[in-house]
Amino acid sequence: MITRVLNNSVDENTGYYNLLKLDMNLGLEIVYAYSNISFTEKQKEDPMKLYDMLNASKVLNLIIGLVPDGEFYYLNKTTHEMANNIVSYRNSAMGIMEAISADYSNLDLDATDIQKKLNDPDNMALLKDVLTKLG
Repeated sequence: MITRVLNNSVDENTGYYNLLKLDMNLGLEIVYAYSNISFTEKQKEDPMKLYDMLNASKVLNLIIGLVPDGEFYYLNKTTHEMANNIVSYRNSAMGIMEAISADYSNLDLDATDIQKKLNDPDNMALLKDVLTKLG
């Protein structure tokens, strides 16, 4: 449950957790896990709309109110702690090195392939032009 909340709460633009999405997704996951309410796939396609509907109708608060206090506290605390730990790791030296390594592993650094590309007259002309402009 917590993993789904974390995976669904990452901001697409920044790669960091959106705290509003974190709370929204936790609320939805609690409804899915602690109630027998069925939702269609179409309803689940727009989690913000589904959350707003459940919140406006007070169903969300009713279901969360039925979850034992200690259990809700644990889910909420653990979700936020894990999000903070992941962000801390990503910002650590090791996390930054891992991200750089992943970026460079996607590059094609095969020497034979590079040599073939440099033998192409169009690529060589472009390279010379760029180097000339750089000084």
